[in-house]
Amino acid sequence: MSAYPDILFEACSSGGGRFDAGMAYYMPQIWTSDDTDAVDRMKIQYGTSLVYPVNIIGAHVSVSPNEQNGRYTSLATRYAVAMSGDLGYELDLTKLSSEDSLEIEKEINDYKKCVI
Repeated sequence: MSAYPDILFEACSSGGGRFDAGMAYYMPQIWTSDDTDAVDRMKIQYGTSLVYPVNIIGAHVSVSPNEQNGRYTSLATRYAVAMSGDLGYELDLTKLSSEDSLEIEKEINDYKKCVI
């Protein structure tokens, strides 16, 4: 990985069962679960945060309705949950309304103020 210093390598916990402290040495971010539903992620991320620092927890805003369980969740809720980890967006930007695009721009700017 030292050959590629500008690439963020992310580990995966493989469904939540292997959030590996040894891998954290090599990869500064670990995806906690393939479950991207914000309501489900509250419990997943909270439990992970009891043992690991939140800045290592990969957390993304995904689409609504959620692709795994069909739950509708507001963009504000999905953002609030994802910002409690290492924020990312996992959705098709070309399918967003102009209002959602503006809201995401505001969210990213607010997040940067919190972490930078």
